[in-house]
Amino acid sequence: VRAIARQPARPEMEADREDREKASEIQAQLIPKALPPIAGWDAAFAYKPAKEVGGDYLDVFPVDAERVGFVVGDVSGKGFSAAMVMVMVRSAFRLSAPGGGSCHDTIAAVNRLVRADIKRGMFVSVVYGCLHVPTATLRLVNCGHNPPVVMDEKGGKARMLPPGGMPLGVADPARFDPTVKEEELALPPGGRIVLYTDGVVEAMNAREREFGEKAFLDLVTRSGSDAPRQ
Repeated sequence: VRAIARQPARPEMEADREDREKASEIQAQLIPKALPPIAGWDAAFAYKPAKEVGGDYLDVFPVDAERVGFVVGDVSGKGFSAAMVMVMVRSAFRLSAPGGGSCHDTIAAVNRLVRADIKRGMFVSVVYGCLHVPTATLRLVNCGHNPPVVMDEKGGKARMLPPGGMPLGVADPARFDPTVKEEELALPPGGRIVLYTDGVVEAMNAREREFGEKAFLDLVTRSGSDAPRQ
């Protein structure tokens, strides 16, 4: 009797399962179905949450007639609370980036919006970049996220960019804005950049060993001649 009493009623279990499925469907609608065509560039992405919903974030959008913005991020924690913050961050970028100025200005604006509503103790790491298509120039800002991996030429050796600064949501503008560093990266023909979350490098095998940054860099180097989707 005690074992049965501890189990939730079946209608509640069914309702909970339906809620999780609906939340997963909603989040899936917010992840790009495909990347917009960018003249002279090839791009691809993969997204798989650890649970039904998660806090990893991916988006691509036009900034102006010549620039394309892209974001890869990770909300602290997992599950519904992280997914809700992810939706908020997505809205903040979509509101702040198009027609905006520098990557620095956009990130500062997003932090102000996120900081006002995020729960104490939570934070969001992101890499935000703007690609100027005519000149193949990337401007990047890293806010506490895994450093992007760059290959300067097709078949070259992968290397990590320097680590970034403070995540979104942990500090007010007076402390956060001065820590934002915008960097410029010019990729030559055949070069590539890879953005990811810690779900890749911290993935564990059956022996509970992390995949790790070195294995990830080796993998990117070995795959340097493959198309991005491969």
